[in-house]
Amino acid sequence: MATLAGLQSGALPKHHLINISKKHKNNNLSTIPLINSLVTDGDLGFSPEATFDPEKLQNAVDLLTSPNAHLLKKRHMNILYKIIAIYDFGFPLDSLVSVLTILNSCAELATDDQEYEPVMVSIISLFQHPFIMAQSSDQISFRVIVTDTFAQLAFLLRVDSVEIRSAILETLLVLYTRREVAQPAKETKRVSFDFLIRAIEDSGVAETVMKALALVNNDQTSLKGLFFNFLQSASFSEQNCNFMLNSTAGYILCMILVDNLNDYKLVQQTTEIVWNLISFGEEQEVLNQLSNLQCLQALHQLFTSELCQSHSEYHRTVRNDVIAIITLIARANPQGPLIESGIVKTCLQILTCEETKSRSALMKHIKFHNNAEDFEFKKHLIALVLCFVQNKSSFSLFTETKLFHALFHYMKPIGKIESNFDLSRLEEIQLQCISTICSLTNYFPELTMLPQSVKSALAFLDWCIDDVNDPYLSQGNSFFSSGGRHSKRSQLRYTMRYLKLIVKSSGEEAMCCLIEHELVLKLTLLVDDLIKELENPTVDKNPITDKRDEKEALCLDIICESLYVLSTFCEQLSDHKELLSKDATGLLVYILNIDSEKVCRGLGYNKLLTATLEAILCCVIGSSSNENSFLESSGIFALLDLLEHRPKYLQAIILGCILDLMENSNSLAHVLTWENPDQIKAPKLMINLWKETEKDLKVSREESGIIQDNQDPLGTLSLHDEDTSTQKISSTTKTKSIVEVSENLRAKIYSFFLKIPRDDIDGLLPSDCVWLSMIEKYLDFKSAEVWREITEELSNGPIRPTTPDREVLESINRISQEKASSVQAQQNDIYDSILSQEHTDEQMFYGHMRATMRQQEKLVEDFQAYVDRTSNYDSLKSAKREQNQAIEASRGSYAKYRKDKSFHMTNIEGDLNTTVFSGKFVNADHVADHDVIKTKPMMTTATSSRREARFSAD
Repeated sequence: MATLAGLQSGALPKHHLINISKKHKNNNLSTIPLINSLVTDGDLGFSPEATFDPEKLQNAVDLLTSPNAHLLKKRHMNILYKIIAIYDFGFPLDSLVSVLTILNSCAELATDDQEYEPVMVSIISLFQHPFIMAQSSDQISFRVIVTDTFAQLAFLLRVDSVEIRSAILETLLVLYTRREVAQPAKETKRVSFDFLIRAIEDSGVAETVMKALALVNNDQTSLKGLFFNFLQSASFSEQNCNFMLNSTAGYILCMILVDNLNDYKLVQQTTEIVWNLISFGEEQEVLNQLSNLQCLQALHQLFTSELCQSHSEYHRTVRNDVIAIITLIARANPQGPLIESGIVKTCLQILTCEETKSRSALMKHIKFHNNAEDFEFKKHLIALVLCFVQNKSSFSLFTETKLFHALFHYMKPIGKIESNFDLSRLEEIQLQCISTICSLTNYFPELTMLPQSVKSALAFLDWCIDDVNDPYLSQGNSFFSSGGRHSKRSQLRYTMRYLKLIVKSSGEEAMCCLIEHELVLKLTLLVDDLIKELENPTVDKNPITDKRDEKEALCLDIICESLYVLSTFCEQLSDHKELLSKDATGLLVYILNIDSEKVCRGLGYNKLLTATLEAILCCVIGSSSNENSFLESSGIFALLDLLEHRPKYLQAIILGCILDLMENSNSLAHVLTWENPDQIKAPKLMINLWKETEKDLKVSREESGIIQDNQDPLGTLSLHDEDTSTQKISSTTKTKSIVEVSENLRAKIYSFFLKIPRDDIDGLLPSDCVWLSMIEKYLDFKSAEVWREITEELSNGPIRPTTPDREVLESINRISQEKASSVQAQQNDIYDSILSQEHTDEQMFYGHMRATMRQQEKLVEDFQAYVDRTSNYDSLKSAKREQNQAIEASRGSYAKYRKDKSFHMTNIEGDLNTTVFSGKFVNADHVADHDVIKTKPMMTTATSSRREARFSAD
């Protein structure tokens, strides 16, 4: 038999004679297997002249899988070593099935004989070479076979052998990490690493390796390192992560952590694998696996272990990874056993250890230093508070660890806070603490009622507003300080949010503190300054530090928060409205008139407008002095302008403000005086809004506005007939006619006309009166709709009204139809009068057109007569005779008129002939002396002064 050294040297014998009868001549014949007495290398395919044929490889498979294979150990070894020698540089794709069969047979034999293990290790190591393919299409043809090959290879991890498991993991790691291995001198076609990696991922090797990890003993350190090396590399794939989660990877990794807290490399790899499972796998599934008590206790042990070694950057990094994982678990499952595992108390103690005195032995050695890891750790601890508060069982721990005192420690000027962090990091921690306080007030209302906390907030507000005596240049590098660079605006924003919660709590002591500190006046001045800055922003010429959008957004946020604080403060008591000055109401009007493009380039105007309208409703309306001041500042003009141009979702709020202001008797004159650039007055605007509302509701109505259906004059019920026919209305559900009142503007428009006397309505066209007649009866029509719904609901339900009730319902329905008919008749009369007037106007227009045409015809005739006179002498003499006759006829029958002083001749004496058109002046190149007419001066009369001198053609 050939030895391993002989196989490696290549000195293979030509024939291996296997004489079973000679070897077993002293054994019982019944134990001798029935096989050929002579097996040659040529039969097995091991001839040095030829390559290994897959068909001949099947003979080796048959030898290893024979029923009496355990009696042929030496022959097995001979065959296996020859396989190793021939396939020294990898297996062809078409031989993978046979090779896997050989490995599985060896695995079964290795359970009784460990001498098969080195051979298996050698064969498994050959898989590190990319497989050989005969043609390029083999990657597609053998894709399933290669995938199954890696799956079967991973299943060999069941063999209880460190060497075999190490070889399998090393092989998978080499292929998955694209590590190059030695290749033969002869070029061969091999599959790509991408193909192999895809096959490894599709085979589910990651799930098998994760399950096999539980079989590894704690003392097998090197083997465990190989497991974690492969899992760490494979965890960057989403498919591998999902396969690992199928084998409860989170639980397995945490259980391994408990026994290996001192193995720093393994701890780091474990945390990275968990992070990759969360990042690339199904996050919720990972967190659910980590939310049980055993996993949380393991994480707590690791966390406390790393806390004690925070002097090292490596340990601080692992500590931060663990606290980040705990944060995700607490956020996903706040009701989990976080308190039972001790995580909540430990985190709260660490968070408050610098601001409060703790007797815990663990806390004595904890100190935050000015480095990136401790800074991130502090932020994680503050963020965890908002996760712990979801579980009410943790409230007692908040009080025990003095959490609120630690958070309020940062609500003071940043220069007075004692900390090891630099100003930039301290500012971010300060803003995060104030933001956390605002979030905690929803669970602990007493935070807004304590006089000490209110005074701290007001003192901090004074510091934020005062930029002259105590300036501070913020860095503005964090999420919380976005847009607040070189100012205190970031602190001011979160302070305003906390003040809004204080005002909302309406505590008596808190209200007194706010009044004493003149909160209304301070906020008014603050809003005034910010509005001016918003309209005229400063331009930073440095493109790197130019963050105009962020600064404007922060400024707008502070303005809105301030307006909300004022609204909430004045809404609590009507007496608070009197604290609002005349300048404050003028400021609200100024905001209403501000150009929308100047507010965050048009993107934040609606937000500002909503806050301003709420301030008008809460601060102005209800106080006669504020209302009068608002009207004097042309506030209702601004509201009507907004009503015309603003989006529809704001029209209801704006119109509501106008209606509330119209309760003031001084407002009616302002409303009736308003007029837009197109000379449309307020009543006309309301009718236009009514038309737009019905168009949006898709009410079936003619353009004239005449009622079509007397049973549904408003057209509301017909819109919902299909819905109500298929749905049953419960006793608590509001009907469509009731809901419709609050969903559109028609009820508010009716209220508007209700507040204006009919005689004062001006600026309406005759066609608008048709709509107005229907608007005035809106309440009657809406009542009829409600009664109709009541009747339909009774008819569809099991309840039948009594006879008197039925008669009442019928009479109500009849009266409603009669009212609708009368309004319809009134509308028709108005419409007919409009048509009649239009017809009259049309005839007058046509008459004017005819007169114009007659005048034009007369001009044509006059011109034609003029041409005839100037071209035909007979026509000229005829015209002269007619002219003289007209003159004589005009002088009457008075016989002695020629002797009157005012009489004058109409012709010129002498023979004057002209060859040009007659006129005032005649251009002549030469005039003879005998042609000059000498006339005596005569007295000018009124008649002669108006008459032009004429040259007679005679």
